Amino acid sequence: MIVGAGDAGEMTVREMIRQKDSEYVPVGFLDDDKAKIGHQIHGLKVFGKTDEVKKFIKKLAIDEIIIAIPSASGEVRKNITFKAKEEGIFCKTLPSLYEIIDGKAHLHQIRDIRIEDILGRKPVNLNYSQLLDQLEGKSILITGAGGSIGSELCRQVIRFKPSNLILVDHSENNVFLIEQELSTKLDYPNAIPIVTDIRDNTTISGVFKKYKPEVVFHAAAYKHVPLMQLNPEAALQNNFLGTKALAKLSISSGVKKFVMLSTDKAVNPGNIMGISKLLSEKYLQTLSKVRDTVFIIVRFGNVLGSQGSVVPRKL
Repeated sequence: MIVGAGDAGEMTVREMIRQKDSEYVPVGFLDDDKAKIGHQIHGLKVFGKTDEVKKFIKKLAIDEIIIAIPSASGEVRKNITFKAKEEGIFCKTLPSLYEIIDGKAHLHQIRDIRIEDILGRKPVNLNYSQLLDQLEGKSILITGAGGSIGSELCRQVIRFKPSNLILVDHSENNVFLIEQELSTKLDYPNAIPIVTDIRDNTTISGVFKKYKPEVVFHAAAYKHVPLMQLNPEAALQNNFLGTKALAKLSISSGVKKFVMLSTDKAVNPGNIMGISKLLSEKYLQTLSKVRDTVFIIVRFGNVLGSQGSVVPRKL
């Protein structure tokens, strides 16, 4: 099924028909232009509107959907993709307008839906020179280093050539996987894996004393909202008290910058996870007024690509 009966959709179907060995067999279109519905393009009917995608997946036994609307917003792509996924059907797409060089749609340009296709904006690029000044040659410690967010932080940080990268996580397997990736796949030799809980003050104090981190990225946290509602003590112990202990240790150890990854759930929190993160934020804000260590708080929404994120489960 082709979603989009405009020029891009017409050219896509024309290419499918012309290429006899094409893997695609077009069966029809969906389009939101009422004037096109019921008409035919290259002998294929425009069956209905795009919000009827689930109906026609069932009716026409569709195996795959191609979104042929280069100008489509992220919201439009997301709605189509999510509805198709509910029926067990995956979507592919043509590139956006700025990706199509010659203004024509070609079969070889059809690709899987990417996260950035439904993001609704262009990805933000890092200020490399500014980050290089802050991270190059520094000892960096990342808590929750084996998690989905922490591990991506590790991949990004090593681009700025820290003297060493201390990987703290309570999961033995997660620490092993990210350390192996950094040392073998990404050729970074100075990753130091530490298997411990951030609340284990004796072990964490020893790590700080031995490796003297100058920058701490604190990504360790319990984040699953429904699960934390069932385990409120665990949320407060890990997210708030763990952060509090780590912040105090960072001050006494002379850490220059402490970056805590927080959440949008801390805004007028209606659940225990959000409350635990808001308490952590308030505590760090108090410390930042009287201490030399610079405390930075970054609030995330639903993180694309992270474990448990609603987006990968829908794609």
